[in-house]
Amino acid sequence: MNGYPIGFRFHPSEDDLFFHYLAKKVAGESEAIPPFMPEVDIYCDGDPWEIFDSNSRESFYVFTRLKVIKSRVKRTAGSGTWSNGNKRKIMDSRGEVVGYNKLFTFKSSAGSEKMENGRWTMHEYSMIGQENPFDGQIVPEDNYC
Repeated sequence: MNGYPIGFRFHPSEDDLFFHYLAKKVAGESEAIPPFMPEVDIYCDGDPWEIFDSNSRESFYVFTRLKVIKSRVKRTAGSGTWSNGNKRKIMDSRGEVVGYNKLFTFKSSAGSEKMENGRWTMHEYSMIGQENPFDGQIVPEDNYC
């Protein structure tokens, strides 16, 4: 994160990620999004370690448009796919469900000769009722808390 003061750390809460950054991105308020939260196509031809610096011990915060085919979301990337682990509801201050936090793990395809370069997990935050939901953060699994 060049250009930031020494010791700068970005550790937003789930509420910050969902109610501030994701809500503003979906609303088209791109000026509210910091430059270290880029839009990246993680569901492309590359593996996560090719897209992100696998030597980094940091979390990555990105936005990506989901690739919807009919009623399903395409989650293949490079030599594997992002597999869903669980889904948790996100509630607003009135207790109403406004979105979800889904946990995914990248799994290389059977017979793939590519190395995993560590284990990768992703938290996907999505808002209810959005036609173009965005993903949230990607973190190497050994850093996941």
